[in-house]
Amino acid sequence: MFMPGPPQLSEAEVKAGEKEAAQTIKAVITGSILLYLCKLDWAGMVQCPII
Repeated sequence: MFMPGPPQLSEAEVKAGEKEAAQTIKAVITGSILLYLCKLDWAGMVQCPII
């Protein structure tokens, strides 16, 4: 009558998911810091006739 729950992940699969999540978070934080420290003149790079 009711659908069974999702299959249970093994401990190795959980560890692999945690490792992937940690790498993703580190990449996002690193990229964010690098973009913050970037001193490029973005307005000067984009040629917009309105500005």
